[in-house]
Amino acid sequence: MKHRPLKQLCGLFASAAIALVLIGCNGKAGQNGTNGTPGTPGTPGTNYALDITTLSADEWAGLTLNGQITKVTMGAAPVVNFTITDGHNVPVKGFGQFTSWDKTKALYASYPNLGLSVAKLVPGTAGSPDRWVNYIVTSVPTVAAPTVWTPGKPNTENNGTLVDNGDGSYSYTFRHDLTQIAAQLAAFTYTGNNVQADLDDVSYQPTLNHRLTLYVGGIARGTGSAAAGDRSFNTPTGADSGVKGVYILNPANTVYDFVPSTGAVVASGKEITSVDKCFTCHAKFEFHAGGRQDTRYCVVCHTDQRKYSVKDATITVTPGTGGAADTIAVTGESGKFRGQATGNFTSYIHRLHRGEMLDVKGYGYPGVGEATYPQDLRNCVKCHTASTATPQGDNWNLKPSRMACGGCHDKVDFATGYGHPNPVTGQPNPQLTDTNCSASECHTSSSIKISHLAVVAPDPNNAWKVSGGNSNTNASFVAAFSDNLPPPAKYVTWDLSSVTLNASQQPVFKFRFMDSTKSPAVPIVLNAAPAAADATVELFTLPDGTQFVGGPSLYLAFAMPQDGITAPADPNATVSVYIRNLWNKTAVVNTATAGGAAANVAAGTMTGPDASGYYTAILTAYKIPTSATMLTGGIGYTYGIGKITDATNTQPLTQVSNLSAGLPVWMANLYTYTPKTTTPGTGQGGLSVPAPNVWKLVSGTLPTGFAAQASRRKIVDNALCNNCHGKMGVFTEKVFHAGQRNDVDTCVWCHNTDRVNSGWGVNIKDAVHAIHGAGKRANKYSWEYTAGDTYWKTTYPSPLNNCEICHVPGSYDFDNAKNAGAVPNLLWTTTATAQSTTTATGTYLGVGSTTGYGAGSLVIKTGTEVITTGNQAISPFVTAGSNYGAGYATNFLAANTGANTREAAGTTLVNSPYVGACTGCHDSNMALDHMRTNGGSFYATRSSVIDPTTNTFDVKKIEQCFLCHSAGKVADVQKVHMNFK
Repeated sequence: MKHRPLKQLCGLFASAAIALVLIGCNGKAGQNGTNGTPGTPGTPGTNYALDITTLSADEWAGLTLNGQITKVTMGAAPVVNFTITDGHNVPVKGFGQFTSWDKTKALYASYPNLGLSVAKLVPGTAGSPDRWVNYIVTSVPTVAAPTVWTPGKPNTENNGTLVDNGDGSYSYTFRHDLTQIAAQLAAFTYTGNNVQADLDDVSYQPTLNHRLTLYVGGIARGTGSAAAGDRSFNTPTGADSGVKGVYILNPANTVYDFVPSTGAVVASGKEITSVDKCFTCHAKFEFHAGGRQDTRYCVVCHTDQRKYSVKDATITVTPGTGGAADTIAVTGESGKFRGQATGNFTSYIHRLHRGEMLDVKGYGYPGVGEATYPQDLRNCVKCHTASTATPQGDNWNLKPSRMACGGCHDKVDFATGYGHPNPVTGQPNPQLTDTNCSASECHTSSSIKISHLAVVAPDPNNAWKVSGGNSNTNASFVAAFSDNLPPPAKYVTWDLSSVTLNASQQPVFKFRFMDSTKSPAVPIVLNAAPAAADATVELFTLPDGTQFVGGPSLYLAFAMPQDGITAPADPNATVSVYIRNLWNKTAVVNTATAGGAAANVAAGTMTGPDASGYYTAILTAYKIPTSATMLTGGIGYTYGIGKITDATNTQPLTQVSNLSAGLPVWMANLYTYTPKTTTPGTGQGGLSVPAPNVWKLVSGTLPTGFAAQASRRKIVDNALCNNCHGKMGVFTEKVFHAGQRNDVDTCVWCHNTDRVNSGWGVNIKDAVHAIHGAGKRANKYSWEYTAGDTYWKTTYPSPLNNCEICHVPGSYDFDNAKNAGAVPNLLWTTTATAQSTTTATGTYLGVGSTTGYGAGSLVIKTGTEVITTGNQAISPFVTAGSNYGAGYATNFLAANTGANTREAAGTTLVNSPYVGACTGCHDSNMALDHMRTNGGSFYATRSSVIDPTTNTFDVKKIEQCFLCHSAGKVADVQKVHMNFK
């Protein structure tokens, strides 16, 4: 206490000092002082470079490498200067330190992480296209034969001399002397299938365009095992390491186009496709252990020289009988077919993509005859389009050749003329050169384009042609590629202005038809509506007289309470009407079973047009309950043609007149339409151009009790699907849903969690994963086998773990807030119900049964069994002869006096939501055990997972997948799948 006055005085002094400082802050700034003497410069630092010799195998595996060739000096042996950087543009050094050399066999060390090659572009003659000829067709001398350069197929070399400058720059000198290759071949003695001419003219021609390629990648140092299937070993002596090869994630593929005589860098002169086009579907190539990622690189090795040392295949033609096509089989094919290399890039790529549709069966060359092409093969512009990057992209129609065309049209024997008839005489028309390929009387550019239009013919088994045929298919020609239509085709689209509910809770659609053949599109005025029901009245005829039959439908989809979930995250209910029949007043619904007074009442009303050309349809036969959520309306969708004897039908909009304009004479009658009667064989032809489905969320002032509607979460994207499929549902020889259901967001309207067939849940999530995952599945996905579909044969073109080739980021791992919020409300997939069509109980029945949904009880699992025609292949997870009970049902007729929904029986089988998605690929016993152990349900009875008294899920049966697999967790589903980039 006695020091208190001193403390106060000290505080006063401090306050005064602070005040003086603050006053000083307000004063003028003084002049800058004289700069000090600059310091002595430091020693220049060394540029950093990533040293691969310090990397672990895992670190190597995660690398992305980029190469750049900076200079090529062409003497006898080319000298190549290049740089290597990683994905962050950091220089990479150390490749000079990794050599392999078994001195008992090899005269020179090799660099196992490098590969270089060089080829010349030889101008075509006699109408043939230019071709690449590789110089590296000899292997270097060995200890056993120190002076012999042994001929072989085109290859790379890596046993030259490499100078590693330690800063990411390198200089490599080829071991091959390009000026001596021809002499080396001439000096060799050829026997058997080794024919020197098959290696082409390899004389050094420095005035031609050349391409030098550089590959940097491969397996990590100290890895490579024959037992693991590796073909090389990255060890000092080249010996088997016993460790499975660890491959780099993204190797460098570098090309350098130049003219040796001048050194000038040039455009190659032959750029027909781009790997960017390939990657829209493939994402990344997995062949060659992922080492080849550029088509410009591919063509240097996949030349016609690959036929060297291979015996030509034997081809047997068995004439067809009774109008059937000939059967053509090839035996002994391992790389040479009708004198050409099967592996020549031009023909090889075409054969790979035509796959199972090739006429010749029995190829032995890798991959040929296997692929299931995901769109119409005739859509050549998917891969070939002239552009800055691919100046020769239109060669497919401007410069046809036997090699290119024979790739797809493999039945044609150009030497004998088999399969290539003279257009006048019909006799075999041999072509020994390419001179006539583009002649005016043969294959002109315009004729090639028109004969490759992606137009699918009517299904020969459609119900209007064949008694008892398929009613859910196309009787017309389907031209789905609206940007490349046949000349006479008209393109009609839908414009949906709004979807709402009126005060009576009835769906109301405002829409119009647009003639999108014109630019800008113009509204179409419909034919006058009849005063009374008249099934002969079609929707419209265009002003130029072009007539149409059929039309689209209006759909309203929504979610109703089910399995104790009040507001499901996915739709499980729909109502719809076929617009043509609504307009001509034949659209009725049966209300007697719903307590109505009459057996049939009008489905709705339709009026218009208004001043803007819009029509208004009200579905008066329906009343949507206030418990419905996520209400969404759309236009399009209809594809079923019904029976030939039906008085009314629901065929898609089909052009039936003016079908020959602009077509060549030989195609003038191709699309001709036969008016439908009740006689089989009628209703065939015409042109259907599927318009994109259009949909909108219900909006406007809604009746009391309805909340503002929220849209469904975004999961996939049409553009992503169409990267591979071109137009959804349209293939070369078959069309699913007649091409009319072409919007991935609304597939779930029909393919919902309650859709079941043959013991398979065909909810869109489950079905699409199972179809695409065929290559990984342990059990065949045999849904729709009776319709001729063999989904277990599907060949997926991308890495199967590439989720984002279909899914928008943040959707499949529920990282997006909206997707994560949907998890508690995800419906379970129903996998088995009674499925009765003729009896009250319904069962899966054996072969020969006349009741129940479908005959047949053949269970198929491994992919090797032969399915007997006429049997139905059911899921291996259900039991033939079992009655699984009634599924979930709905009724929204206004005349309905009962409940709108009926819950599924407890005996039906279900998959939990995560399990439904994951088992599309992961259906092995080990995977299923893992899922069940962690709360998942797979083909469980509903009663085992839902409390029948409260209609809620048993908490002990709730999936625990999120604990490990959600975003950021230990096994984040995005991280464990998207690891191929």
